[in-house]
Amino acid sequence: MSRKWLTVCAAVLFLPSPAPAQLSDVQMEWGVTIAVRDGTNLHGTIYRPADQTEPLPVILGSITYSFRTT
Repeated sequence: MSRKWLTVCAAVLFLPSPAPAQLSDVQMEWGVTIAVRDGTNLHGTIYRPADQTEPLPVILGSITYSFRTT
């Protein structure tokens, strides 16, 4: 079992990674305040494709660190 696991891990590590997105391909909005249904305000950064005009699904990640603007 451990040999099979090691083979799978090695295969994943050596797979070619996709090319990173160019800065011109991504629109970033930093320090955005997002009001949610319960009245809480979330602070975050929004990343979206630069040429996108239609609505997109959302992936929301959360961390326990505070948000600072300075």
